Amino acid sequence: MGRRHLARELALKVLFELEGDGGDVERSLQYHVAESRADAEVADFARTLILGVREHQAEIDAHLGEASRNWGLDQMAKVERTLLRIAAFEIRYLPSVPLKAAINESIELAKTFGGPDSGKFVNGILGRIATAPRRGRHPGGLMTIDEAVARMDYETAAAELERTVQLLGKDQEDLAESVRTFERGLALARRCGRLLDEAERRLNELAPAGERPPGP
Repeated sequence: MGRRHLARELALKVLFELEGDGGDVERSLQYHVAESRADAEVADFARTLILGVREHQAEIDAHLGEASRNWGLDQMAKVERTLLRIAAFEIRYLPSVPLKAAINESIELAKTFGGPDSGKFVNGILGRIATAPRRGRHPGGLMTIDEAVARMDYETAAAELERTVQLLGKDQEDLAESVRTFERGLALARRCGRLLDEAERRLNELAPAGERPPGP
């Protein structure tokens, strides 16, 4: 299975799971990342898809409504609706992703997770979406490591840091991937440090005046 394919599958699972309840994206993503044993690069692309769909969902849904003609979004199967949102985001906001790849990957996932006619249904709607002008790159394209890490709470960042340290302890033939893993580890360590400093500051503010530790 290709890494981008796995990332799209993770995005599908998280968005499917959280639709309508506004749950914790990062917690859900990390659960599915661990379950599939995905690496940091796969998780980062899945996160870009998930957050991009949620950020632009109103506009994406409007375009899907126009393209689907006789089908309202509420009439679509949940899997099909979620896959269409992901693919529409890629087509309209990630021009670095080949159009054919965005469509074909969605069709394959629809065949895997949807009904017998899901692939044809998704293909038909995406074909119409693809004819509309692209909106240009999602701000910043794929999120940087620092941007992705900055969205994590302490529990998530600490768990990711532990997993990243384990990866660094293994032999990695790809030098570029080793550098990315190292940079991600540094970003996670800084994030954990900042969150701990913030927690300490808040505790000091809440402590009675006579019990506050002396300043440096």
